[in-house]
Amino acid sequence: MGRARAPRRLPLRAVRRARPGGRARLRAKEPRMAELIPITINDREHQAPLGARLIDVITEITGEEIPRFCYHRDLPVVGSCRMCQVEIEAPAPGNVLRKALAISCRTSVQRGMQVWTQSPAAQNARRGVLEFLLKDHPLDCPICDKAGECPLQDYTYREGQSEGRSHDPRRKRRKRVSLGDVIVLDQERCVLCSRCVRFFPAVEGREQLQVLDIANRSVIGTFDDRPLTGNYQGNLADICPVGALTLRKFRFQARVWNTRPMPSTCTRCSRGCAIQVDAYRGRVVRIRPRYDAEVNKSWMCDVGRFTFDDWNLPGRLATGIQATAGGATDLGVDGGAQCAGQWLAEAGAAALLVGSPCLTQEEGQALLELARGLGTDAHFLAPEPGAGDGVLYTGDPAPNRRGLTDLGLTPMSPEDLRRHLSGAGASLLAGEKILHFLHGLDPGSGDVAVPATNAGPRSIVIDTHPREGFGLCLPARSAVEKGGTVRNVQGLDRRLRPVLPAPPGVPDGVALLARIATAAARHGALVG
Repeated sequence: MGRARAPRRLPLRAVRRARPGGRARLRAKEPRMAELIPITINDREHQAPLGARLIDVITEITGEEIPRFCYHRDLPVVGSCRMCQVEIEAPAPGNVLRKALAISCRTSVQRGMQVWTQSPAAQNARRGVLEFLLKDHPLDCPICDKAGECPLQDYTYREGQSEGRSHDPRRKRRKRVSLGDVIVLDQERCVLCSRCVRFFPAVEGREQLQVLDIANRSVIGTFDDRPLTGNYQGNLADICPVGALTLRKFRFQARVWNTRPMPSTCTRCSRGCAIQVDAYRGRVVRIRPRYDAEVNKSWMCDVGRFTFDDWNLPGRLATGIQATAGGATDLGVDGGAQCAGQWLAEAGAAALLVGSPCLTQEEGQALLELARGLGTDAHFLAPEPGAGDGVLYTGDPAPNRRGLTDLGLTPMSPEDLRRHLSGAGASLLAGEKILHFLHGLDPGSGDVAVPATNAGPRSIVIDTHPREGFGLCLPARSAVEKGGTVRNVQGLDRRLRPVLPAPPGVPDGVALLARIATAAARHGALVG
């Protein structure tokens, strides 16, 4: 017998390379300026960065989206689906031009490269991939939540065939597999792109989903059917290209072509993730991440994704209500603003003005100007930050803490506010969720009820629902009904945009504070 061969040592750079999915992948890399070189795409010359990923270059330069299933710009590249094939001609060793098919996700831009995205060879290759994928894919489009935004559906219409050539029975796999409280798995729809498998190591730094079994028996699942855990499970439904992973909360709630998507910014923590809010019949039905390279890339946490029930609650306050000995009097919005202005003007410097940490920059500026006119300070309620998860969720429930601080509003703890509230000559608590923060309640719980507040007879609250214990209640718009700016924990300004119409008669927060300031000026306050 021959002597056993010693194992070959890995090169040093391979040993030092960060483990895929480890925390090293979450750290931002320093941008490097790449050399621009000429490249020909579909017989037209362009300038592209040397060494850049071809699939991204084609999209950025020409606007054409190359079909893909396994590729995702924020996940490690595996090149397994073969759907992104294009025909290229590039110098081979010996300076010989070689024309061949290549997957664009793992091909880098090089000198002398020519690319054809719609050549007969490229189109036939993509059609072949689609035909194999559709051979066993169930005809679930009429009931699938992904229908209308499904890449497989879109590519089939664009690249595929209208009829299948196989008469073999489709394979059967498990359907409606529960992966916990968030995700439902349909193994028959899965095309084994492995995006979901790569997501957890790349983003959270731990593995949960796996490709189980081998060959044509391969399926996606968890070991021993364990439920998924963590604060980022909802992203699986976003990145799944075929509806194999769906959100339990969104299943069968609405067809995506009937929803009204609007870009906005998440206000559930101080990160300020870019989001897209989908509304249907006057209700928020889904929230998804919107790409922002500086903040959240393609992801968002489940805290921000699923805590939207409070925006759909009935019983909204749409008028000014004054508490009286005999019950309550409807003053209307204008009458309520006049009453609030009078109370604050008579209190003057003894007035207490506190804004919600959910105020926009514009609302905070309006509150600050009102306070200056009264000769007092403007505060904002600053709850104690909780623990973050080290990825996106900061644990700080005050979405505009940094912005309001930069404006000049003074932070005030809930304990200090409770101590000063009843003794103030007049008080104004302004903004959505301010009483949730005051009483230590979860602002995203979806519960409208808050304990009665002993705020004094000349206390004013501006909120989305009627509140007990205040002399005057005025209506406020929610975060999905108003526009404005918030400044996140990184110091970046991000925009809120109105997704739903506010209840009739409910003014914008800036406009309502301006009405109160005008009324205070009429009663002798030096406002303006």
